[in-house]
Amino acid sequence: MLKTKRYASLQNSKIRSELALSLSSAKEAGGSQPITSTSDVNQFFVAFVQGKLRALPWTPEALSVESNTIRDALVALNTLGMLTISSQPAVDSAPSDDPLYGWGPVGGRVYQKAYVEFFCSPDLWARLLREVLQQPQAGRLSYMAVRAQGGVVTSRHGFKRSTVTWGVFADMEIVESTVIDEDGLLLWRDQAFQLWRTSWADRATAASARAVLLDIQATYWLVNIIDDDFKQQQPGQLFATLCALLNKAS
Repeated sequence: MLKTKRYASLQNSKIRSELALSLSSAKEAGGSQPITSTSDVNQFFVAFVQGKLRALPWTPEALSVESNTIRDALVALNTLGMLTISSQPAVDSAPSDDPLYGWGPVGGRVYQKAYVEFFCSPDLWARLLREVLQQPQAGRLSYMAVRAQGGVVTSRHGFKRSTVTWGVFADMEIVESTVIDEDGLLLWRDQAFQLWRTSWADRATAASARAVLLDIQATYWLVNIIDDDFKQQQPGQLFATLCALLNKAS
Protein backbone atom coordinates (compact mmCIF):
# COMPACT_ATOMS: atom_id res chain seq x y z
CA MET A 1 0.00 0.00 0.00
CA LEU A 2 1.35 3.39 -0.97
CA LYS A 3 1.29 6.11 1.64
CA THR A 4 2.61 9.65 1.55
CA LYS A 5 4.74 10.82 4.44
CA ARG A 6 2.61 13.55 5.96
CA TYR A 7 1.22 14.30 9.37
CA ALA A 8 -2.23 15.10 10.70
CA SER A 9 -2.91 17.94 13.10
CA LEU A 10 -3.28 17.06 16.76
CA GLN A 11 -6.90 16.20 17.48
CA ASN A 12 -6.28 14.82 20.95
CA SER A 13 -7.21 17.54 23.43
CA LYS A 14 -5.05 15.98 26.16
CA ILE A 15 -1.94 16.27 23.97
CA ARG A 16 -2.84 19.86 23.10
CA SER A 17 -3.24 20.68 26.77
CA GLU A 18 0.14 19.17 27.61
CA LEU A 19 1.79 21.25 24.92
CA ALA A 20 0.10 24.44 26.11
CA LEU A 21 1.55 24.01 29.60
CA SER A 22 5.08 24.53 28.29
CA LEU A 23 4.70 27.40 25.87
CA SER A 24 5.82 30.29 28.04
CA SER A 25 8.58 28.41 29.85
CA ALA A 26 11.24 25.91 28.82
CA LYS A 27 10.91 24.06 32.13
CA GLU A 28 9.55 20.83 30.63
CA ALA A 29 12.35 20.89 28.08
CA GLY A 30 14.95 20.89 30.80
CA GLY A 31 15.38 24.63 31.31
CA SER A 32 13.89 27.40 33.40
CA GLN A 33 14.02 30.49 31.17
CA PRO A 34 11.02 31.95 29.30
CA ILE A 35 10.92 31.60 25.53
CA THR A 36 12.53 34.80 24.34
CA SER A 37 14.51 33.51 21.35
CA THR A 38 14.62 30.73 18.79
CA SER A 39 17.30 29.01 20.87
CA ASP A 40 14.68 28.50 23.58
CA VAL A 41 12.35 26.93 21.01
CA ASN A 42 15.16 24.63 19.86
CA GLN A 43 15.25 23.11 23.33
CA PHE A 44 11.68 21.83 23.02
CA PHE A 45 12.68 19.86 19.94
CA VAL A 46 15.81 18.59 21.70
CA ALA A 47 13.69 17.47 24.65
CA PHE A 48 11.33 15.62 22.33
CA VAL A 49 14.19 13.76 20.63
CA GLN A 50 15.61 12.87 24.06
CA GLY A 51 12.23 11.51 25.19
CA LYS A 52 11.74 14.21 27.83
CA LEU A 53 8.77 15.77 26.01
CA ARG A 54 5.97 13.47 24.91
CA ALA A 55 4.73 15.34 21.85
CA LEU A 56 5.16 18.27 19.52
CA PRO A 57 2.44 19.71 17.26
CA TRP A 58 3.95 17.96 14.21
CA THR A 59 4.87 14.72 15.97
CA PRO A 60 2.12 13.55 18.35
CA GLU A 61 3.90 10.23 18.94
CA ALA A 62 7.34 9.44 20.35
CA LEU A 63 10.24 8.68 18.02
CA SER A 64 10.30 5.14 16.64
CA VAL A 65 12.85 2.61 17.90
CA GLU A 66 14.85 2.85 14.66
CA SER A 67 15.61 6.48 15.52
CA ASN A 68 17.90 5.28 18.30
CA THR A 69 20.61 4.85 15.65
CA ILE A 70 20.51 8.56 14.81
CA ARG A 71 19.25 10.05 18.08
CA ASP A 72 22.54 11.70 19.09
CA ALA A 73 22.79 13.36 15.68
CA LEU A 74 19.17 14.57 15.93
CA VAL A 75 19.91 16.12 19.32
CA ALA A 76 22.87 17.98 17.81
CA LEU A 77 20.90 19.16 14.78
CA ASN A 78 17.98 20.45 16.83
CA THR A 79 20.27 22.19 19.29
CA LEU A 80 21.78 24.11 16.39
CA GLY A 81 18.44 25.09 14.86
CA MET A 82 17.47 22.31 12.45
CA LEU A 83 14.07 21.55 13.98
CA THR A 84 13.40 17.99 12.87
CA ILE A 85 9.86 16.63 12.64
CA SER A 86 10.49 13.41 10.71
CA SER A 87 13.58 11.35 9.93
CA GLN A 88 14.90 7.88 9.26
CA PRO A 89 18.29 6.20 8.75
CA ALA A 90 19.32 4.31 5.61
CA VAL A 91 18.53 0.59 5.48
CA ASP A 92 19.78 -1.84 2.85
CA SER A 93 17.99 -5.20 2.60
CA ALA A 94 17.08 -5.76 6.23
CA PRO A 95 14.93 -8.86 6.90
CA SER A 96 11.27 -7.97 7.14
CA ASP A 97 11.17 -9.45 10.66
CA ASP A 98 14.16 -7.36 11.82
CA PRO A 99 13.27 -6.00 15.31
CA LEU A 100 14.54 -2.52 14.43
CA TYR A 101 13.62 -1.93 10.80
CA GLY A 102 11.34 -4.78 9.78
CA TRP A 103 7.75 -4.59 8.50
CA GLY A 104 5.51 -6.54 6.15
CA PRO A 105 5.25 -10.31 5.57
CA VAL A 106 7.93 -12.60 6.99
CA GLY A 107 10.63 -13.61 4.54
CA GLY A 108 10.84 -10.27 2.76
CA ARG A 109 13.50 -7.57 2.58
CA VAL A 110 13.03 -3.90 3.40
CA TYR A 111 14.90 -0.80 2.28
CA GLN A 112 15.09 2.86 3.32
CA LYS A 113 16.70 6.01 2.07
CA ALA A 114 17.91 8.27 4.85
CA TYR A 115 15.90 11.45 4.99
CA VAL A 116 15.08 14.28 7.35
CA GLU A 117 12.25 16.80 7.39
CA PHE A 118 12.76 19.97 9.39
CA PHE A 119 12.10 23.67 9.90
CA CYS A 120 15.03 26.06 9.75
CA SER A 121 15.79 29.76 9.58
CA PRO A 122 16.51 31.53 6.27
CA ASP A 123 20.18 31.90 7.25
CA LEU A 124 20.55 28.21 7.99
CA TRP A 125 18.79 27.23 4.77
CA ALA A 126 21.13 29.47 2.79
CA ARG A 127 24.16 27.80 4.43
CA LEU A 128 22.81 24.33 3.69
CA LEU A 129 22.33 25.23 0.05
CA ARG A 130 25.72 26.86 -0.31
CA GLU A 131 27.89 24.47 1.68
CA VAL A 132 26.18 21.10 1.21
CA LEU A 133 23.32 20.83 -1.26
CA GLN A 134 24.88 22.77 -4.14
CA GLN A 135 28.33 21.19 -3.84
CA PRO A 136 29.45 18.77 -6.62
CA GLN A 137 29.70 15.85 -4.19
CA ALA A 138 26.06 16.34 -3.15
CA GLY A 139 24.72 14.60 -6.24
CA ARG A 140 23.22 11.82 -4.16
CA LEU A 141 21.10 14.30 -2.17
CA SER A 142 17.62 15.40 -3.24
CA TYR A 143 15.61 18.11 -1.55
CA MET A 144 12.36 20.03 -1.54
CA ALA A 145 11.80 23.20 0.46
CA VAL A 146 8.83 25.52 0.97
CA ARG A 147 7.92 28.63 2.94
CA ALA A 148 4.56 29.65 4.36
CA GLN A 149 4.20 32.30 1.65
CA GLY A 150 4.32 29.69 -1.11
CA GLY A 151 6.62 28.39 -3.81
CA VAL A 152 8.79 25.29 -3.97
CA VAL A 153 12.59 24.98 -4.26
CA THR A 154 13.85 21.59 -5.45
CA SER A 155 17.23 20.00 -6.10
CA ARG A 156 16.64 19.65 -9.83
CA HIS A 157 14.08 20.51 -12.47
CA GLY A 158 11.26 18.01 -12.54
CA PHE A 159 12.02 16.42 -9.16
CA LYS A 160 8.59 15.78 -7.69
CA ARG A 161 8.63 12.35 -6.03
CA SER A 162 10.93 9.96 -4.18
CA THR A 163 10.14 6.59 -2.60
CA VAL A 164 12.04 6.47 0.70
CA THR A 165 10.75 3.20 2.18
CA TRP A 166 9.96 0.05 0.21
CA GLY A 167 9.86 -3.70 0.58
CA VAL A 168 10.33 -6.81 -1.54
CA PHE A 169 8.15 -9.81 -0.64
CA ALA A 170 7.36 -13.18 -2.18
CA ASP A 171 4.54 -13.25 -4.76
CA MET A 172 4.05 -9.48 -4.54
CA GLU A 173 5.01 -6.42 -6.51
CA ILE A 174 7.50 -4.11 -4.81
CA VAL A 175 5.65 -2.35 -1.99
CA GLU A 176 6.31 1.39 -1.72
CA SER A 177 5.56 2.11 1.91
CA THR A 178 6.55 5.77 2.19
CA VAL A 179 6.83 8.42 -0.51
CA ILE A 180 7.97 12.04 -0.36
CA ASP A 181 6.23 14.02 -3.09
CA GLU A 182 5.69 17.63 -4.05
CA ASP A 183 1.89 17.51 -3.97
CA GLY A 184 1.95 16.06 -0.46
CA LEU A 185 4.48 18.64 0.67
CA LEU A 186 2.33 21.50 -0.60
CA LEU A 187 -0.71 20.14 1.20
CA TRP A 188 1.29 19.61 4.37
CA ARG A 189 2.93 23.05 4.16
CA ASP A 190 -0.24 24.98 5.02
CA GLN A 191 -1.03 22.78 7.99
CA ALA A 192 2.56 22.56 9.21
CA PHE A 193 3.08 26.31 9.33
CA GLN A 194 -0.38 26.93 10.77
CA LEU A 195 0.47 24.70 13.73
CA TRP A 196 3.07 27.23 14.88
CA ARG A 197 0.13 29.55 15.55
CA THR A 198 -2.77 27.29 16.51
CA SER A 199 -0.90 24.82 18.72
CA TRP A 200 1.81 27.13 20.09
CA ALA A 201 1.55 30.89 19.64
CA ASP A 202 -2.19 31.17 20.31
CA ARG A 203 -1.72 29.23 23.55
CA ALA A 204 1.32 31.16 24.76
CA THR A 205 0.74 33.27 27.86
CA ALA A 206 3.92 35.33 27.46
CA ALA A 207 4.13 37.97 24.74
CA SER A 208 7.79 37.11 24.14
CA ALA A 209 6.95 33.49 23.39
CA ARG A 210 4.15 34.44 21.03
CA ALA A 211 6.37 36.87 19.12
CA VAL A 212 9.13 34.28 18.64
CA LEU A 213 6.74 31.56 17.49
CA LEU A 214 4.93 33.82 15.02
CA ASP A 215 8.24 34.99 13.59
CA ILE A 216 9.22 31.37 13.01
CA GLN A 217 5.89 30.73 11.29
CA ALA A 218 6.42 33.71 8.99
CA THR A 219 10.08 33.30 8.09
CA TYR A 220 11.27 29.70 8.44
CA TRP A 221 11.62 27.10 5.70
CA LEU A 222 10.14 23.59 5.77
CA VAL A 223 12.66 21.25 4.15
CA ASN A 224 12.98 17.60 3.12
CA ILE A 225 16.48 16.26 2.39
CA ILE A 226 16.77 12.73 1.00
CA ASP A 227 19.99 10.74 0.60
CA ASP A 228 19.37 8.59 -2.48
CA ASP A 229 22.32 6.32 -1.67
CA PHE A 230 20.66 3.74 0.60
CA LYS A 231 23.61 1.31 0.27
CA GLN A 232 25.68 3.06 2.93
CA GLN A 233 28.09 1.50 5.38
CA GLN A 234 26.93 4.05 7.93
CA PRO A 235 23.10 4.38 8.15
CA GLY A 236 23.46 7.85 9.68
CA GLN A 237 25.83 9.31 7.09
CA LEU A 238 23.37 12.02 6.03
CA PHE A 239 22.99 13.19 9.62
CA ALA A 240 26.73 13.14 10.25
CA THR A 241 27.24 15.36 7.19
CA LEU A 242 24.67 17.87 8.39
CA CYS A 243 26.06 17.86 11.93
CA ALA A 244 29.57 18.55 10.62
CA LEU A 245 28.32 21.57 8.70
CA LEU A 246 26.40 23.07 11.58
CA ASN A 247 29.17 22.48 14.09
CA LYS A 248 31.66 24.12 11.73
CA ALA A 249 29.44 27.18 11.37
CA SER A 250 28.50 27.49 15.02
